[in-house]
Amino acid sequence: MRVAPSSLFAIFMSVVVAGAIAASLSLMESPAQARLKRNDAARVRELLILSKAIENYQRIHKQLPRESLDILRQPDPFTSNVRLKDASGQPYEYAIKDATTYELCAHFDTVADEGTSSYDPNGWKHGSGRYCFNLHVEPHTP
Repeated sequence: MRVAPSSLFAIFMSVVVAGAIAASLSLMESPAQARLKRNDAARVRELLILSKAIENYQRIHKQLPRESLDILRQPDPFTSNVRLKDASGQPYEYAIKDATTYELCAHFDTVADEGTSSYDPNGWKHGSGRYCFNLHVEPHTP
């Protein structure tokens, strides 16, 4: 039995199309994974806003907030959009290291490395799980 060249071409093209579909499906992330990445991106944005509020507090009061970040919740045009918890209700952690260095920590669901800058627009790379960023403010000069 002999197969017509047009039939061979149709079989070949079917295999190529099926392979292309399979390859594209394997490269796509699931909706659940995309949601986790969006949540992590929101955490990073909120930490960035929080760090700016801390820097502003330090500039005004000549020191980092001491007890907790609740002091940033006072009515102030610079801190009106500061969130101390992520969307899941987990609080962001804050710790003073020295007079000009502090740490902000959060729980992340995914890893943001060099290849994931599309959902980490601020360049804050992090691992999954609890991750802390060491941040520095310029010391006050009289």
